[in-house]
Amino acid sequence: MAQVTIRINGYAYQVGCEDGQEEHLGKMAAEIEQRITHIKAIGGQAGEARLLMLAALL
Repeated sequence: MAQVTIRINGYAYQVGCEDGQEEHLGKMAAEIEQRITHIKAIGGQAGEARLLMLAALL
C-alpha cells in the first residue's frame, strides 16, 4: 500500500492508496482544491469542515 501526502486548503493529509493509484489520488485532491478555491471566491471564508462539505456536494 502506497502512502501519499496531499494538500487541501493549505493542510497536508497523509493518505493510503493501492500501489499505482498515487497519480489518480493526486488528481482527485487537485479537483477538491479547485472546488474549495471556487467556494472561497464566491462565498468568503468558512470553517474547514464546511468548505470540505461544500466541495463534496459540488
